[in-house]
Amino acid sequence: DDHGLQVLAALQRSATEARRLIDDCPDPEWRGSAAGMKAELPVLMGEGRYREAATVAESLAQAPGVSAAERMGAWLQLARALAYAMESTPAGPGERERFLELCRELRDAPPQLTSGSDLRSLYYQITGDAELAVDEARTAARVGSAPLRRSMAYCTLAMALMGAGRREQAQKALRLAMSQGSDNARIAFVAAVVVPDGRSTPVSAVGS
Repeated sequence: DDHGLQVLAALQRSATEARRLIDDCPDPEWRGSAAGMKAELPVLMGEGRYREAATVAESLAQAPGVSAAERMGAWLQLARALAYAMESTPAGPGERERFLELCRELRDAPPQLTSGSDLRSLYYQITGDAELAVDEARTAARVGSAPLRRSMAYCTLAMALMGAGRREQAQKALRLAMSQGSDNARIAFVAAVVVPDGRSTPVSAVGS
């Protein structure tokens, strides 16, 4: 719907701006609708509220009237939300198993849903294959379209490079994530992991 499109457009610049649009929606029923959940789900991801995003994704997948593609898209977001949650905090009961189950179910998802997604890289990070995680994250960052998706993919690439012991390359991937113009919480988390002693990684250093 129109309001959802406004939220998603704002999200490519700032999760805070997108949240303000959600909170200011004049229709009290919109947020609980399938359209509202589709808009709020990526906003929660941008805010770093991954377990809340996982809950919304579960609800969206079970909402009446959603198409098969929309349901699969919700499962994709759920899997990514679980991976991000486990990346930043200890895994909750059954989260790793649920993530791996979703990855198996999404193996044959159509390209229009998976293009630019970092899910395969997240899968290899969680299952312990650092080099494949790097390769998949590079591919996702290269083909991702929307700024938030590219930013998240570059963050995933930074984490994969750290897992492979390549800190300097991880810092460059972080700078690329910052350069996409999407203000999201995961950048700050990744920066705390890949930048020693809290030193800044200015966007002007991209490509250095």
